[in-house]
Amino acid sequence: MEIKGKKALITGATGKLGSKIAAALAGRGAECTCHYNSSHESARRLVGQITDAGGKARALCCDFADSEAILQLLEPVPQILINSASLFLPDSGLDTNGAAMMMRVNAQIPQQLSLEFAKAVNSSYSGENPLGKIVNLTDIAVHLNWPSYRIYSDTKRILLRDTVENAAAFAPAVTVNAVSPGLIDIPDNAGPAALSELTGKIPMLRPGRHEEIVSAVIFLLENDYITGRELIIDGGRTSLKED
Repeated sequence: MEIKGKKALITGATGKLGSKIAAALAGRGAECTCHYNSSHESARRLVGQITDAGGKARALCCDFADSEAILQLLEPVPQILINSASLFLPDSGLDTNGAAMMMRVNAQIPQQLSLEFAKAVNSSYSGENPLGKIVNLTDIAVHLNWPSYRIYSDTKRILLRDTVENAAAFAPAVTVNAVSPGLIDIPDNAGPAALSELTGKIPMLRPGRHEEIVSAVIFLLENDYITGRELIIDGGRTSLKED
């Protein structure tokens, strides 16, 4: 798919990774709808940065707890859907409502958006190449054993499962793929010892960079013959199978 001139919806666009994806798509000529929940100022800055650089973007606020407002994100219907919004919390910090909201944000809403997106795209499909692209941001947690983050890991496993199943269901009008980042953002309170422990589990001996995740997203958008696949961008960590 040629990204230039396409409409793109990026959920969670004010996040560290979501904002980089939005900026990259706008830099390639996409018209970006940058979804956010409560980060009004961050959304304003992101849109300002994109438009100042000559790109096209708008910010759109939507609380994922509001079922009626969610489908407004797909008006007008985009050709690119990036499901980037995510909640990441340890099990110890979750009550029943928190666990339900994490499942909603990380798995249920991406599936709802994907189904409606595919329905709209399929209604006008009559060609050979796909008209729509979905990229889901999952996590290497789906392949590892993280006892303190079991609920989070389960939500991302559901998202990955939906990626594979939707790819078969939506083809050939829509491709559906996933990008699973490894360690990218270092916790602010991580000292040298903690950083060394984290990177010691990675064959490349360093955290990933945002642009390395973004380039994987762009690759999947531009390739019309990849669907139902997960790109793991983790410096080789999951290849060790030690977590």
